[in-house]
Amino acid sequence: MEAEYYPFCYRLDGQVWYLIWYESDPDGVVTIGADRVPVFSSLEALMDYAGQLSLNVEAPSEGPPLDLDEISNRIGGRSLLELDPHHLNYAWNTFDDVMMSIRGTKVGYVRGDREEIDDVYMKLFYSLNLPVLTPEGEYYLPLWDEEEGEIMAQVLREGLGFFEDSILPWPAP
Repeated sequence: MEAEYYPFCYRLDGQVWYLIWYESDPDGVVTIGADRVPVFSSLEALMDYAGQLSLNVEAPSEGPPLDLDEISNRIGGRSLLELDPHHLNYAWNTFDDVMMSIRGTKVGYVRGDREEIDDVYMKLFYSLNLPVLTPEGEYYLPLWDEEEGEIMAQVLREGLGFFEDSILPWPAP
């Protein structure tokens, strides 16, 4: 499958940024070298950079940016689990895509507790209540225990930290 490229918009430290995300197998983000993700303060800057790389970037999707500030503010407490599961899933998948692009592994897998992490992820995924998975008239509302909440917080904390360490505002100062 040939990669398809898209602008990805997120908010961090009160500022909106863009990076280039691609859909492939596996999904990922465009990197500089082996360990940095170029991020752009405007869509125009992203498109200029994509042009320099001869990447055909699709039109941006409608919708708000992924709010990483909200994730960051809630990681330390139970209120993390009160966020919309779509928001949590979006952040988790973003961190996975960045880590896969740089390290070739998913968030949390470095510690080796894959089964527990995968179980929490699947519970989060099913809480999205996607029509293809959820019978009509039914709704899955997960009940998170303390251990699952801590696993989710650890994964998102690790993912956010890795993300912040990997991004490089472009053009580089």
